[in-house]
Amino acid sequence: MSVVTRAAWGSLAVVATALAALGWSGLAAGVSSGGYSPAKQGCPTNADANTYLGTYPGCHNAQVLVTDNSGHTYAEAGTNQLSNSSGASGQNVHSGTVMVTPNGSGNASGSPTGSPSANSANCPPNKGGPPNKGGQSCGPQGLPVMGPAAGTSFDTNWQPIPTNQCGLESIALYPLSLAGQGGGCTLDPTQWSLPSQAPTLTPWYQTGTPNTNALDLIVTGGEAYFGGDDNLDSGEHDGANGQYGSGNAYNGPSDGGSLSVDWQPLAGLGNVLGWEGIITKSTASGAPPSPSAFAPIAKNPVPVANAGSGFCADGICAQSSTNQRTIYQGGGGNGQSQRDVYNYQGKTWGPYNCNSGSVANQQACQDPSQGGTQPCPVKNNTYDNSCGANYYRQQDATNVTSEPGVAVYEDPDPQASSALPTQFYPLPAAYAGTCGVVAGGGPVQAPKSVPTNPLVATNSAGQVVAADPTGC
Repeated sequence: MSVVTRAAWGSLAVVATALAALGWSGLAAGVSSGGYSPAKQGCPTNADANTYLGTYPGCHNAQVLVTDNSGHTYAEAGTNQLSNSSGASGQNVHSGTVMVTPNGSGNASGSPTGSPSANSANCPPNKGGPPNKGGQSCGPQGLPVMGPAAGTSFDTNWQPIPTNQCGLESIALYPLSLAGQGGGCTLDPTQWSLPSQAPTLTPWYQTGTPNTNALDLIVTGGEAYFGGDDNLDSGEHDGANGQYGSGNAYNGPSDGGSLSVDWQPLAGLGNVLGWEGIITKSTASGAPPSPSAFAPIAKNPVPVANAGSGFCADGICAQSSTNQRTIYQGGGGNGQSQRDVYNYQGKTWGPYNCNSGSVANQQACQDPSQGGTQPCPVKNNTYDNSCGANYYRQQDATNVTSEPGVAVYEDPDPQASSALPTQFYPLPAAYAGTCGVVAGGGPVQAPKSVPTNPLVATNSAGQVVAADPTGC
């Protein structure tokens, strides 16, 4: 899994932008592009588990959020998660929520009562542990909206696309769909249904005393977020379900991503003022500044405000950002506290067929005959890190990051599956930005570097690492 996101509630232009940021559908991948978060979508991490047919109340497959850095939510607009698309249950996006809360007391679920309650029938599967270990449970979350606020839930009451045809995302990306497994989906608008009833709106509003929380948007900063996932494609459910050693690999749905802009004026200004200290300390001895002293600047050259976008689909990820971002978190079992996602040194890849797209694919992660780990124990294997997808997550760095610039890379998440032939797994990476250049890996192995060249080297993953004098 690993993430820009996926109709919509605004206009065709918004829909096209969101969907074009994602890869084609029908396959499993991961949300590891930075920014995307199940919590920001109002969802637990396994709301799209491959064995879960239902929907989680308050969970959105596309979402806009405006928040500050103190945890307040001022605006939300999203489309509701769809039930699983298998058989006749496939749906089109048709409903959602909108909320505006000037006091910042809103939530990602778009509900004036806090996150909706969910009984056991509405919860993602509980396979040996809670839906989100150590985090969001399957009950009411958050506090009721306080102060002046307004919002609505809506339902178009119209699902025009038959279940045997392309879903919303596949239509937006139809040329790419043709290149996917199976040669594309059926697209025949002449068979679409016409509306049978009028749309419905359920508005709500409340009065109250305004407060000064909105000043935090200026003082501490905030974020404007747009995220989405492949549940938009007629209710696709292809995330890990906790079986066969996958309970620690929960990472939201398999495909997705986000666009985000964040700002932190005071903290950013402090960083800029600190640059003088970096330079002064480097020159105190009278020697030229050490290039490594400028690594903090290279990692965050515009500290007052930053922007980022990224998506992962079918194992292929693309990322761009103006600052260093943590985009995936492993268990540190490889001894690395941090690695850049496009630098494959120290990375242990799962077998080609290992992903969260189905139970069979999860079993491949712990099947030695397919290159997987030892079989997981029959009982209590949900959080066992010695086998299955959990093992491959555990063996990655604690923090997998991207640096300022642009990058293409293989999804680091064991939930992901590659759409490319096995000969291209893992996908050769490419990065260019303030922290240098990285290229190759996987099937593209660079020759050993010349030891006398300090700016060009070949790492142990066979990648060229060049032009990074700061060492960031």
